[in-house]
Amino acid sequence: MTTRRSDALFALLFVLPALFALGQLVAPGAAIYAPGPRTTFALRAASVTKLMLLALATLYAHLCARGLASAHDQVASAWRRLSLGFLFYFLGQASLGWYQLVKGTSAPFPSIADAF
Repeated sequence: MTTRRSDALFALLFVLPALFALGQLVAPGAAIYAPGPRTTFALRAASVTKLMLLALATLYAHLCARGLASAHDQVASAWRRLSLGFLFYFLGQASLGWYQLVKGTSAPFPSIADAF
């Protein structure tokens, strides 16, 4: 991934949601933060953003482990474990998101998300 694409992806996935949250702290009574259809959209956007950031964390931790594999086995092993942890966290959040975003209900307990 080129630096320009990486910077754009960072801006899209981190800076914009952070600005949205900061705006709510500065002007909590603004119309954009009023309950209604926008609230549902904001929750969906936040859920998708969280899943994308977790997927990127998994990918980059895996790439770090692969890049360090031959030179530093202990460090690469730590990055592999971190990548695996991010992957399981992503899978749990994705299965929880299925209930919340697609089905529109809360997840039953226990659910498949609890396995991760």
